[in-house]
Amino acid sequence: MLIGRFSCLPDCYYGDKKYFCYDIDAEECKTDTVASTCCQKCGFFLEKGCDGNASDKCSNTYSECYNRSFEKACCDTCYQVYDAYLVRDTDCMYGNRGRNCNYLSSRECYYEDKYQECCYYCYNDARNNEMPSKV
Repeated sequence: MLIGRFSCLPDCYYGDKKYFCYDIDAEECKTDTVASTCCQKCGFFLEKGCDGNASDKCSNTYSECYNRSFEKACCDTCYQVYDAYLVRDTDCMYGNRGRNCNYLSSRECYYEDKYQECCYYCYNDARNNEMPSKV
């Protein structure tokens, strides 16, 4: 469970309690000891209904994590980029949905379709300046 978003869960306000939690998979979260120690990551797996990480299907194209079937099958991949703060602020849990966001001008972030496609770029640009109103 991710800090902030899942802070309402008992004993998980500050996230995972051990460093080894980074290396666990969804199957390991089925034991009570691991689930309570790794409450942040196991909470993510539980919320998403994870099947694990079928490495032959999973890629490093994180924008694919917005596809529910990919997200469920590739939880470990998607967890690597999941950002609870961006979920709360912008519904941008896995970063940019588009591939050409580096070429976007700041002014284009005012348009809802561009903002949704390049949410991570626009959010960071806004943090450095002023949060834009979408049209």
